[in-house]
Amino acid sequence: MKKKIIKKKSVFKLWILMAMVLCFLGNSPLLLQVRAQEQTVEEKNQIMTAKDSIEALAEPVEQAESVHTYEAGDSVFVTGETANGWYQVTYQNVIGYVPVSSLTEMELDVEGLDEEFRVEEEEGKLVVEVVERKRAEIKRARIWGTIIVVLVIGIFALGIFSAIKANKADKEEQDGDKIKEPAINETKETGKSDAEGTREDSMETELKTDQTENKKSEITDEIMDLDQE
Repeated sequence: MKKKIIKKKSVFKLWILMAMVLCFLGNSPLLLQVRAQEQTVEEKNQIMTAKDSIEALAEPVEQAESVHTYEAGDSVFVTGETANGWYQVTYQNVIGYVPVSSLTEMELDVEGLDEEFRVEEEEGKLVVEVVERKRAEIKRARIWGTIIVVLVIGIFALGIFSAIKANKADKEEQDGDKIKEPAINETKETGKSDAEGTREDSMETELKTDQTENKKSEITDEIMDLDQE
């Protein structure tokens, strides 16, 4: 009788041990990962809004660890949906899963977005125009700068050429004066000699005239003396 009771207790303990092992295996991270991998994900690309504060889990099961917390009203980027009611979400390259019931579709103001896009497009065009205008101004400034430099160099070169030419002309003039000076001196000497010769001739002529007059006077005197006799 005692042996039967002990045998029954051993069987009961064995059943309890097996149940504990099965429970452990059923909730183990490895089994959860295997189950999660078996879940197919339908691809989505949509932005939704969190209804309340929710935890994004590493796997689409409630026992998985949290990878990110979304507050109520946060925008959630949905990349997929599982068949058992989970959204696959992404936050800063981290993939998580949230229940489908925790998110709601974001209401978009299409007209407002169109207006924002239009304003941004106009601002972009304006920025491009300003940049192109600045580039054109810089290009013109460079061209005018080059022209001014060329003009300054040309004026400087012209000044140097004029100075060299003026110095050359002065030198030629000085050389000409040096050549002309002996000729002028020679002309002066020649004129002086001619003047002296003319003066001598004049004095000689005067002397001859005086002598002729004196002879005439002597002859006249002699004739008068003869008449008186």
